[in-house]
Amino acid sequence: MDVRAEGRPRAVRGKGVRSVLHSAFTTALARYGLANARPHPGFVVLDSPVAT
Repeated sequence: MDVRAEGRPRAVRGKGVRSVLHSAFTTALARYGLANARPHPGFVVLDSPVAT
């Protein structure tokens, strides 16, 4: 399973859009975990700049 945006798989998009989708998913997962008392360290590290 992979993230789909507008019905298209993430892999068919350019690397800039893929990095934005990955950053958004990672941030949303962290917010979900913190809001629902799930185990999470409380921070997200994005180690490369988002190139669009």
